Amino acid sequence: MNVKYAFLNGIINEEVYVKQSSRFESNAFPNHVFKLKKAFYGLKQAPHAWYETLSSFLTKNEFEISMIGELKFFLGLQINQADNGIYIYKKM
Repeated sequence: MNVKYAFLNGIINEEVYVKQSSRFESNAFPNHVFKLKKAFYGLKQAPHAWYETLSSFLTKNEFEISMIGELKFFLGLQINQADNGIYIYKKM
């Protein structure tokens, strides 16, 4: 799986049409629209399509979802989860 471009190639399960970009407008059909076959960056359906593509790939390759516990540290940040909110801070 090419993760770098997977976000751009997620399969969308609904009909999505976009107007022609002024840079790629067809002279023969200037009022036509394009029907998308795949998601692209900026499309509101793209994150969901990417998630479906990734989870399908991982499941087919025998990865399993498991709960490993509460998040405490992430990218050098400390995370505390309390009843009244989630607190994220970095020690100096």
